[in-house]
Amino acid sequence: MKFWLQDLRYGVRQMGRSPAFTAIAALALALGIGANAVIFSVVDAVVLRPLDFPQPEELVMIWSHNHEQGLEHQQLSPVNWTDFRGMKHVFEDLTGWWHPDINLTDRHGEPVRVRTIAVTDNFFDVVRVPLTRGRGFRAGEDQTGAPRVVVIGYGFWQSRYGGDEGIIGQTVELDARAYEVVGVAAPGFSFPGDTQVWQPLGWDASDHSRGAHFFETVGRLMPGVTIEDAQAEIDALTGRWQTEFPRTNRGWGSEVVSLHDETVGGVRPALLLMLAAVGLVLVIACANVANLLLARSTARQREVAVRAALGAHRWRIVRQFLTESVLLALLGGGLGLLLAFGGLRLLVTATPFDIPRLEMVSIDLRVLAFAFAVALGTGVLFGLAPALQMVRSNLQETLQDGGRSLNAGSAGQRLRGLLVVAEVALAMMLLVGSGLLIRSFVALLDEDPGFQPDRKASVNVNLPRTTYSDWNRVSQFFTQLLDRLNQQEGMQADASGFLPLDSGWRISYVRPDDLPADAGDAPRAQYRTISDSYLRTMGIPLLRGRIFESRDDAQRPGVVVINQKLAEASWPDGDPVGEKIRLGALGVGPLARSLIRDPIFEVIGVVANVKNNSIRSDSEPAIYLSQRQFPYRSMNVVVSGRGTALEKAEAVRREVRQLDPSLPLSEIRRLDDLVSGSMAQPRFFMLLLTGFAALAMLLAALGIYGVLSFAVSQRRHEIGVRMAFGARRQDVMRLVVGQGFALILAGLAAGALGSLLLARAMSSLLFGVESLDPATFALVPAVLALVGLTACYLPARRASSVDPLIALRYE
Repeated sequence: MKFWLQDLRYGVRQMGRSPAFTAIAALALALGIGANAVIFSVVDAVVLRPLDFPQPEELVMIWSHNHEQGLEHQQLSPVNWTDFRGMKHVFEDLTGWWHPDINLTDRHGEPVRVRTIAVTDNFFDVVRVPLTRGRGFRAGEDQTGAPRVVVIGYGFWQSRYGGDEGIIGQTVELDARAYEVVGVAAPGFSFPGDTQVWQPLGWDASDHSRGAHFFETVGRLMPGVTIEDAQAEIDALTGRWQTEFPRTNRGWGSEVVSLHDETVGGVRPALLLMLAAVGLVLVIACANVANLLLARSTARQREVAVRAALGAHRWRIVRQFLTESVLLALLGGGLGLLLAFGGLRLLVTATPFDIPRLEMVSIDLRVLAFAFAVALGTGVLFGLAPALQMVRSNLQETLQDGGRSLNAGSAGQRLRGLLVVAEVALAMMLLVGSGLLIRSFVALLDEDPGFQPDRKASVNVNLPRTTYSDWNRVSQFFTQLLDRLNQQEGMQADASGFLPLDSGWRISYVRPDDLPADAGDAPRAQYRTISDSYLRTMGIPLLRGRIFESRDDAQRPGVVVINQKLAEASWPDGDPVGEKIRLGALGVGPLARSLIRDPIFEVIGVVANVKNNSIRSDSEPAIYLSQRQFPYRSMNVVVSGRGTALEKAEAVRREVRQLDPSLPLSEIRRLDDLVSGSMAQPRFFMLLLTGFAALAMLLAALGIYGVLSFAVSQRRHEIGVRMAFGARRQDVMRLVVGQGFALILAGLAAGALGSLLLARAMSSLLFGVESLDPATFALVPAVLALVGLTACYLPARRASSVDPLIALRYE
């Protein structure tokens, strides 16, 4: 212990004697360790930690898919869900829900839209999260005719009701129906998503069509049952359904995924890529500090030789050097943690999209332990090579040479060169990754969403079915609202059940003269209820025929407008305008209903494709219906013209209050934000990785500069001799630049292999660009070579300006 304390004291004195060296090395390490602590804290909270449920490893979700129709990750049919729930040998229990649009009215404030799910009565039994007040739902409370009760979220209880302790037993109005509050959820619990109110289903899940996919589910596996076991059982069951119920289940299967994977799977690849990127930056920083220590160790050769001559064992010398490097790393780690606190706060507030569980991110004991381990490991990593290099040198020759030996420096120079090669290779990998993400993001920017979002805002208006049970009244309400808005000067208002980039409901369709042998084989298209001039207002090009007009009402034959994708699929060689199409449904649950009882509609127009899922995915076939003939209860009113989004929303609010004061507005947004928001995640990760790559390139350039600068100082006598014998300045510059460029080429060659592996691993994050993009793989080495040559130039210029007489006299 005594010797360790001596080493510590001596190490502190050594750091104090070289404040500039200590500051530069500590800052380089602080940047690397701080960045690692920030990203690790996010990865730890989002990806590594289990979900905040009792026995979270037992929880799974089930999704439907139809590969033949290109439909993935679809919701379940409630009837199919009922059969899944009956698999008692696989699941302890399953709970299910759907997302109704609900308006809340009570004496505590203005009417508001609340984020609600309608659940089966066993919801809180399955998730097993205790309530903070009251109770959950009792058996049978989710059936038709049962007492109407709700559980509200803790945050909603605080914000709407001020944490009123007497909330249990109070009544709230949801869609003009009275519900008794029977429970308050635990603080922080809002599953699924940001739910504010849980209400019982209110109908029998088996009383639906197997073809209606709108139900979500979470279940608990039986003890000893794995996800693979559950998947095998479900595959067998869905296979039987395809034979027994071909009309609704042909081509449909289901997938079991853990709730944890479902929650974080969308961001896991990008976050792990960021963690690997900051790890590479830290390795580059360590290589730079190791180079600094190698250069510094040359100046301490005589000191080490004297200590060895006085009897110091080589292990004691190695331990001393490692102690100094670990002290330096811990200093850098401490500074890095200070940077991490500010960096994490900035990252959390600047993240432009929803990362699941981001509210849990913090610098806690796990992150502190990680930072300490990283600091300790890096201290050993960058300190070991200089220590071993020092004790392997010829100490006797050093004493005899009076500290002027350059022999010891030759092996060290080779090691420093290898470190620079590694830095260049790692920097190239990060730059290639960044370049691929930049190219991918540019491809996203070039992607046409199919509509014109500029100077438009939308606001959602939802009509409760209790007071708007008459579908003619639903259609009349939106017709009156749009007429009133369009009478205002400089304003154009239209409406749609779903906005672009939002996936809509799907219904089956066929040509009347082309009925499939089995109804289950009928193709599906997204349906969208719109107002008359919505397509024109949104800038969606009309390719053939016409759009809706006021005469297309419930007293006329049904008409539809289709998109180009559907036209090409169903009429590849002809003009669909004037042709007929048979819709597979005349209603979509409580949300929409056709006022035309004939399922055959006439195609009156074809419009260009619009991105109707996301900016990254292809357009699906789409059918547009007039809200005069096929009304929808929840419409997005789109307003274009002068004014901000809030001013446009206020104009809608005034007219809605004139028509029905009990209706709230929700989801006020600019359509420009709709497009930019769809690119927020790739933009954010692209900028983050680009920042790491730029830092890596800077550190690599500094490494090249440091190695060549040290080499010039070591070869000062040699350069003086060369110039004394007639070498020109350009010869000396060529010599030094050539030495540096050889390291750069070696690093680029090593980095090319690593970049190939990295690019393949990133393929799932890319859009519109191949993982082995030729432009990226050509440009990145060129940029890195140019930066490296710039770093070579300054030492080369200094070497070429050496005065031979002064250099020889100095030696």
